[in-house]
Amino acid sequence: VDDAALEITGLAQYDSRKETGFVGLKNQGATCYMNSLLQTLYFVGQFRRAVYHMKLPEEPKQGAAPEKPDVSYALQKVFYELQYSSTVAKTKKLTESFGWDSSDSFTQHDVQELNRILCDNIEEKMKRDMKAGSAEPNVVSELFEGKLVNFLECVNVDYKSTRTESFYDLSLNVKGCPNIIASFEKYTEVEMLDGENKYRADGFEELQDAKKGVRFASLPPVLHLHLKRFEFDFMRDVMVKVNDRFEFSKEIDLSKFVESSDGTDIYVLHSVLVHVGDVYGGHYYAYIRPTADGQWYKFDDETVQKATDVQAIDENFGIGGEQPPDTNGEDDSLRTSPTLRPRFIQGRKSFNAYMLQYVRKGHISRLLGPVQDADIPKELHDKILREKEEEEQRKKERAEQHLYIHVCIATIEDIRKHDGMDLVNWNEITPLKLRRSMTLGELKELLIRDRMVNTNDHNLVALWKCVNRQNNTVRPAGLVANGDVNRSLSDVVTESFGFREKVLRRDDVIKIFVEQLDNPAEIDNRILLFFKHYQPFKAPHLQTVATLHVPNTEKIGHLLEKMRNYLKAYDDEEIAMFEEVSAKCITPLDPSKRFVDVDMGDGGDIITFQKVLSPIQIEECLSALAPEEIAALPFGGEPIENAKDYYSYLLSRVIIFFRRKDGRGEAVRVECMATDSYATARKRLARALCLQTDPAKIRFFPKDYYQEAPRNVPLNLDDRKEDLNAILSIGNCGGANNNIRTLWYEENEHTVEEFESADEVRIIWSPHGGCLLAKPDSSTTFQDRDPLLSEVISILVPYNSTYACAVEKIAERYRIPSPSRVRLLEIRNAGIAREILPTEHVRRNVGFDDDHEIRAEPIPDDQTPEALGDEHQLIPVSHVSKEKQWLRGSLGHLYFGTPFLFRVRVAGEKVSTLRERLRQKMNVSEEEFKTWRFATLYRTKVEYVEDDDQLWTPVKQSLVGNDYASIGLEHKSNAQAKRSAVVHSKPLMIRTDAK
Repeated sequence: VDDAALEITGLAQYDSRKETGFVGLKNQGATCYMNSLLQTLYFVGQFRRAVYHMKLPEEPKQGAAPEKPDVSYALQKVFYELQYSSTVAKTKKLTESFGWDSSDSFTQHDVQELNRILCDNIEEKMKRDMKAGSAEPNVVSELFEGKLVNFLECVNVDYKSTRTESFYDLSLNVKGCPNIIASFEKYTEVEMLDGENKYRADGFEELQDAKKGVRFASLPPVLHLHLKRFEFDFMRDVMVKVNDRFEFSKEIDLSKFVESSDGTDIYVLHSVLVHVGDVYGGHYYAYIRPTADGQWYKFDDETVQKATDVQAIDENFGIGGEQPPDTNGEDDSLRTSPTLRPRFIQGRKSFNAYMLQYVRKGHISRLLGPVQDADIPKELHDKILREKEEEEQRKKERAEQHLYIHVCIATIEDIRKHDGMDLVNWNEITPLKLRRSMTLGELKELLIRDRMVNTNDHNLVALWKCVNRQNNTVRPAGLVANGDVNRSLSDVVTESFGFREKVLRRDDVIKIFVEQLDNPAEIDNRILLFFKHYQPFKAPHLQTVATLHVPNTEKIGHLLEKMRNYLKAYDDEEIAMFEEVSAKCITPLDPSKRFVDVDMGDGGDIITFQKVLSPIQIEECLSALAPEEIAALPFGGEPIENAKDYYSYLLSRVIIFFRRKDGRGEAVRVECMATDSYATARKRLARALCLQTDPAKIRFFPKDYYQEAPRNVPLNLDDRKEDLNAILSIGNCGGANNNIRTLWYEENEHTVEEFESADEVRIIWSPHGGCLLAKPDSSTTFQDRDPLLSEVISILVPYNSTYACAVEKIAERYRIPSPSRVRLLEIRNAGIAREILPTEHVRRNVGFDDDHEIRAEPIPDDQTPEALGDEHQLIPVSHVSKEKQWLRGSLGHLYFGTPFLFRVRVAGEKVSTLRERLRQKMNVSEEEFKTWRFATLYRTKVEYVEDDDQLWTPVKQSLVGNDYASIGLEHKSNAQAKRSAVVHSKPLMIRTDAK
């Protein structure tokens, strides 16, 4: 079936499994790049078998919260569905196991980047399985790992330096290379170091002519080739897509590029991943030959189609001089076949091969051999089938949902256990799934059988319908179906509960209060009332103590004697009574009034009563409490004497976890009121912290709008005029009353009012200049900053001041002999952007952003202008992560940690000497530092320096400008990535914890 035929038949009629024997993958929004990669990996039979044999995750314990899906198991399920499903396979569980949310699914990333991250994750899991006793080898490295040798050889003297490193994919140049062989020749091209670029070889005084290049020690069985279709255009200062014609063949012989090749380095093309679009977006699909010598198939998300050699290979070379672009109309190849709609319109031939997968010809049968049923472990097979059966059961239940109804039954015991507003928390009552045809008489028999009432006489069981009132309470409003036991639940849904039968949703429930009567006649012509008792000591609480049936014409005061008799207390005490109309309306009751006079004539209402305490009695109660009992009172020791005030407390109470802005220490749990003012909240925090400091010197930082972290700018004057409820709503969408919330705080030397009358310079004081001072522990890995040695401080300077004023205060604060021995550095995204001159005017709010900081540090003796002289200069050093980020069409490095300034010789020095001085400065163990790569960082590129004997010469530059070179140290980052106030593009990563 070709594109035209599919266009006619349409997605609904097309069956990929029937037409081709294969199925596609569901696109979640922008996951076409992932789908193409998964299909490519799936058809490497040896890799699929290895994935199937990975250790299964442990079953969750009974009643435990569901855990995030395991990555390896989610991949096993995707492969299993691709092998056995009759319809499109889904990847939702897989992306959930990555820790992705919906925004990740709608963010397109680079397929090469995902390939590396996914395989790294699988490889780490395989290594852990091997340590745990699994006999399975590390198939990822066995299949995809190759070795290359970086060499440098002097021409005229006997000197040679080599360095071997592993690779899992190769990035080949497209621009300037007509075909894949030419690109390999470019990759292994020897560079001559002569003239001004001569090499200083170890042991020789004179600079030497040398040859530098790369040779392959070995190539992997499965060779991933990434074609560099995206490059930076320095003329236009943008990333561009290279659509140049680049030919590749069905079979290539790479023996001449491999050292000591035995002639078996012949590879057969297995898959072609195509990118269509430009640097700003596009679409991926893949052409794959499952047997490497047979039929090609096009895997385009949900649809699989047969394809020809020309479609899979020749048409994806790109634009060439002899093959000009066709601009006649719309490009049909950009039309996404399964959805029968174009993803976007663009000029013809903007689609071309982006990634190629070749397999070693001599290993085809082993690599691509079919995966049989016997290759799948029985445990995996049974687990997947069991989950499918459970899912089918859930589907069946949903299909039969119209036959059932959910009923919440509240007993008097449920109501008595409830300590709070209204009668009961209906969310804590498990609904019963009952047949709609069940009669009320059958329901009573069920309640008797399940011992939800202590009687065998269904005439003594009253079913009260509980309905939603306009004030958002749920109260009884008469007997269900007026007590007619022959009516079915389906009959009473509309009549008694106000639901429209045809629109009753699956999550709709009807609520019933079941009451056990002493005599059926006691409810005749009477209203049902609930009585709550409030006790302020020891711990204040409300409890429903009784239900009564009374005539609505009876006076309220007649109940006082009944309450005294019921409690057998308060014989001569004054009793206050309130009606709990709603959470926000607690009304005192006049004993001389009748129930009908105060709108309580329909029943289902709540009356709260309490003993009226005199001031002396309150003091006596408090003095009788133990210290721990006083601490258990609201707000850490404040009694609530009145039931009405206690209702306000329940309504407005909010638990706040106060965390230090600098991240140190544990959070402090403080009970507050949503109606508290800014000043009151500070006093509560100060008391909880047992601080001697003035609460006025505490300031709050609300939640950031983009993540669960503090906003960098504190609450302003207008924010501080609001109550706590409004403050807590900053940065999140919900209210504060029904959730536990977080605020961040900071203790200062200045009051909040002082901050309003001056400019604040936010400084990170770093006495060690970004490097550790303690000796390293060989058992621990590098930590980029010791928080005990750095601190964030606020310097207040008069309006319109220069930074010289701030520097003077810093020098005075830290007893630096002279302000000239203090420097200010502007840090952006974990890199030193520039040095801030004392003569510059202070800029407001600089230093409040995580990716934009001002760091102050003492200038070491060897870094003063006098000590540097003309022979030395300072150069920034940054930490670079091995992970990369696809941002605005460019695959860039992620910076992390704390950068620092390093003294180097202007004339240059050997890389080995530089590395050792850097290691000693940072106190990193030799074993760990060996794994770090040395690089020169420029604004738009990274140049790795692999030869330790090479003479490295710094670029002559000033730190005042914004464009300069620096040293980069690439190693694994354990630091949390710093956020930006505006999220441009989320880095691609699998957010999963090692187990």
